[in-house]
Amino acid sequence: MRLYAIVVLVLWGPAGIPAQETPDYLASLQQGMAAYQSGRLTDAERYLIDGLGMLGEDNVVERASILARLGDVYASKKEYSKAASAFSEGLSVYRRLSNVNGSALMLHNLAMLDSAQGRNDDALRVLTQVLELLKSAPDAGPTVTIKVLNALGVVRYSMGSQDKAETFLNQALQTISRSGVTIDTAKVLYNLGAVYVAQRNFKKAEDVLKRALQLREAEVGSSNPDLFGMLNGLGFVCLETKRYTEAETYYHRALEILSPYSSDYPSSIARILHALNVTYRKAGRTTESDAALAQAAEIARANLDKEPVMAKIVEDYSAMLRKQGKTKEAEELRLQAKRARAAADLVIRANSAF
Repeated sequence: MRLYAIVVLVLWGPAGIPAQETPDYLASLQQGMAAYQSGRLTDAERYLIDGLGMLGEDNVVERASILARLGDVYASKKEYSKAASAFSEGLSVYRRLSNVNGSALMLHNLAMLDSAQGRNDDALRVLTQVLELLKSAPDAGPTVTIKVLNALGVVRYSMGSQDKAETFLNQALQTISRSGVTIDTAKVLYNLGAVYVAQRNFKKAEDVLKRALQLREAEVGSSNPDLFGMLNGLGFVCLETKRYTEAETYYHRALEILSPYSSDYPSSIARILHALNVTYRKAGRTTESDAALAQAAEIARANLDKEPVMAKIVEDYSAMLRKQGKTKEAEELRLQAKRARAAADLVIRANSAF
């Protein structure tokens, strides 16, 4: 399972913005926020860029906030270099303003980009420093602390340290309980569910993931792409506990939610189809399994630069074709996946050198 690491910037808001002077700018921001919250990433990007272009030189805080949200959009689209540029520019603004909460959030966002690209040691170092900064800052808000604790759980999970991941995520939940700040509760619960899955504690995982799904549905509705992670996680739990019909139900619901936004979430759709491939195969439904894998591989081939699992999907399809006697096509796909893995490894090593 992949942990929920996409950031929602809580400093966003129209407070203090002279609406009467910049109605076009405010309209673009509101449209960008609405598009982002409903999962329409391409629309959100367009509106936010338009909003940036309308800002005056004096709107520095608003610019930093918009850059952070634009970075979130790019991160959701797995356009990591664009996301890093937006977050870095936002960080420079917050540092000039001596804004501890804003600076901590931008460092957190940059660390999560490192983790998403396999640079977990770098991410852990930065997040640990940010947490210490927040502890010593009298004006640090609980929301930022919750995000950093959640992120430390994500990174520890990615490094295979499940006990440490569980500790950080429980600390985040405790901070939520003490502060009454509940904005990230569903995301923290989802990540905790992923930890329980890694620990093979499927009963706890299912309970926590169902709570996360219920909370997130109450926040965003029943057809928001943000539900993908919880549905995918519950499908995986059912798959691992041999409840194939239930797994299929969760996966199909996730697919139905994402299908209208296929250009924004291609790798997520490929992952669901791949999961359905495994589900059908284990249920003895070979024809449906092969068809799902073929669909997944078609999408994965066009998105091999997005995340490592895309190469795995192509490799699985290559193996299927080889078994069918289609050796030439199978070998072409195997080499394509191999090149994608090598390219990803070069990017990780190059970025880790600095």
